[in-house]
Amino acid sequence: MGAALSGAVLLAAPSATANGRFPASNRIVLSPTDPNIIVVRATYGFLPSSDHGKTWAFLCEDALGVSPMEIVDPVLELTAGNALVSGLPFGGLSVSSDTGCTWSCAGDALAGEAIADIAVRPDAPHSVVALTSTAVSSDAGARRHSQAFQSVDDGMHWAPLGNALDPGVLVTTIDVAPSDPHRLYVSATRGYGPMRTGALFVSMDDGATWTEHPAPLDTLFEEALFIGGVDPSDANRVYLRTSGQPSRLLVTIDGGQSFQIPVTLVGQMLGFALSSDGSRVFVGGSEDGLLVGDRATLSFARRSSIVMGGDGGPIDLHIGCLAARGSELWACADEPSGFTVGASTDDGLTFAPKLHLNGVGAPIRCCGTAPASLACGADSGGAYCGGEPFAQLCVNIGCEGPSPSSDAIGPDCTAANAGLPADASLPADAGLPADAGLPADAGLPTNKGTHGSPACGCRFSDDREAASVAVLSMAFAAGMFLRKRHSLP
Repeated sequence: MGAALSGAVLLAAPSATANGRFPASNRIVLSPTDPNIIVVRATYGFLPSSDHGKTWAFLCEDALGVSPMEIVDPVLELTAGNALVSGLPFGGLSVSSDTGCTWSCAGDALAGEAIADIAVRPDAPHSVVALTSTAVSSDAGARRHSQAFQSVDDGMHWAPLGNALDPGVLVTTIDVAPSDPHRLYVSATRGYGPMRTGALFVSMDDGATWTEHPAPLDTLFEEALFIGGVDPSDANRVYLRTSGQPSRLLVTIDGGQSFQIPVTLVGQMLGFALSSDGSRVFVGGSEDGLLVGDRATLSFARRSSIVMGGDGGPIDLHIGCLAARGSELWACADEPSGFTVGASTDDGLTFAPKLHLNGVGAPIRCCGTAPASLACGADSGGAYCGGEPFAQLCVNIGCEGPSPSSDAIGPDCTAANAGLPADASLPADAGLPADAGLPADAGLPTNKGTHGSPACGCRFSDDREAASVAVLSMAFAAGMFLRKRHSLP
């Protein structure tokens, strides 16, 4: 594929996706139990990897109940069982036990509820909490049903957790203190326009009672508050960020009774992450790059990074999201930065590119019959993504593997090799390097229907045709746009 082709394609900017947004990654979700399992949320769909980012598949928005014409970023989390939990702000919480192929829509008390946020319990990662924010009619004016729910079985069953919050607030995020599983935090705003105020709610008893603390919010520039994270060893230390330009990092060390403001960014703060021990704090944005801070002093410094495989020295990355797990720091960026998803093991001094814009190999591979249930608001399951959605992805931004013919797959997945491109005749472990040394079902629990699994609910596609080069002009850098905190871990 050579340098001549690279120079040619860089003259053209990628097409905007159907929803009008430039293609970009804006959230990285890391499995709490399997280092190989990663899901990236992008403006054009969802990209799962089962081999630590060596190869990527494509899961279309349709499978999660999102029309390609809608501008919405579902909240996403992965549980210890590698169930993918997704929530929509216009209503519905969906769960895929096989990380993307088959879905179910939560019913009972959660039926029709608008989902503001989802968080996996750090102390018990098979358990996940969800926060609703559903508009309700009231003579008193705008009101919302804001209630925490919990599942203890990887999202299969849900029940209310504690009592509802004040119906007069607009909640945004929820988090659980790693060192105190009974401690819940919820960020919110109260009021509208210049009278809007910020708030941090705290519950010490699993949501049975809530205490509201005022939080700084400059309504001239800032719109909302979002929880970035809770310190892993100190339940009183909470990090919040504001949305706006400029944007700020807020830190409380006393459970919300007071706040410090150690960082103010010129642009949107799109990324936040904590090291595994909480000693290092990472924030960033597309305009301000990556900043690294020290927990003890709350002093921050901008960090330029060397991108491995690049031809230059340290650069300021255009940060679109951050996530951390163990010794790894993951980042969303853009092609001018050298990657759309990258990983660092030295606190951001160097990054290894994990994904380029055209780095998706093939659609997610699903097999079996038509799914018995679908995600909330969806008309099809993950198998549908192998048809027109993937073909359109390859046209709009490029892809590594060949586009399947339009009739290669449809919503009804009945053939034994359904989900594969039309010309595919690959073994179960196709797409992994020859020396990978992984069993056929590596990367997911054996009952999740992954590579070669007889359960065959779903598996990730790893088609390894000759890769095309990255495509993107500097116009893409201008495509970084306003995102909510749900771009954050």
